[in-house]
Amino acid sequence: MLNVMYSVLEDSLRPVDTTVQIYSGSPVTLETSSATGKITTVTSNVVTYGLAKFDANSYANFALSTDGSYGGGQMTVVKQGIVQLFPSVYQDPTTLNTTVVQMWVTTDNFLSGDPLYVNGSNKITKDGTSVGNTVLGKIIIPPSATNGGVMVIQLSC
Repeated sequence: MLNVMYSVLEDSLRPVDTTVQIYSGSPVTLETSSATGKITTVTSNVVTYGLAKFDANSYANFALSTDGSYGGGQMTVVKQGIVQLFPSVYQDPTTLNTTVVQMWVTTDNFLSGDPLYVNGSNKITKDGTSVGNTVLGKIIIPPSATNGGVMVIQLSC
């Protein structure tokens, strides 16, 4: 989930790749095989375009509608600014099963000032040595038990 604290640059609405699961706060890039530059998930060796501002997945889809509501199949991306990231929690209304989606590698020991990257699995990491990881920004406040698992980052895509 994404909370924009201070935004310097957001992209205008862009079409969304409907074949992938995009979560609010997840890293995204522009699809190169499309003339429209659809927003899609980050894979290895591609430039990170920014963080998705809204959900476009099987749990919640604010970019789904084609009649102009909920973005009309389009989404906004935060490219620069200070944002809070926290796990997205979804609950199936029928089964009441809960799904938690983390935007970062939970085994990384993040520290304030650490540069942040995006790995080939579309997760935020502090590992800048792996081939294919792309720059995202730097950490201001790392997630911890005392702050409810919230990560604050300075985004610079």
